[in-house]
Amino acid sequence: AYGAFGLAAVSGAMFLLQDYFLKNHRLSMLFFQLPPVEELVRGTARLALFGFALLTVAFTAGLVSRLPVEGLKLWGSVAIWALYGAILGLRSMRRISSKRFASAAALIFVLAVLTLPAIHYLSRQVP
Repeated sequence: AYGAFGLAAVSGAMFLLQDYFLKNHRLSMLFFQLPPVEELVRGTARLALFGFALLTVAFTAGLVSRLPVEGLKLWGSVAIWALYGAILGLRSMRRISSKRFASAAALIFVLAVLTLPAIHYLSRQVP
């Protein structure tokens, strides 16, 4: 799931870069190497949806297996799942622009990457 979220973040960052080039009329060689804006938006949404679905399956498998999970790790993953679910829901209702969706997909992944190591460390400290 986090691999798909990471790819969605990269795709979203490429969209933001492409958008910057277009808005500022700065067409460098990098601009011509990037995919079209529409493909980047669709790719970001598909990857985020795929990661969301995989994380949902992982939660379901965890519930079925009834294996113990540290609460902090579970709630951190639930928070990431809820954030992606929120932006995907807003996108499906057409309440969020493509630029904000791409920004949110990238920022949520950065948030996950920065907080999950701390959550892992803190969950080991709890007796």
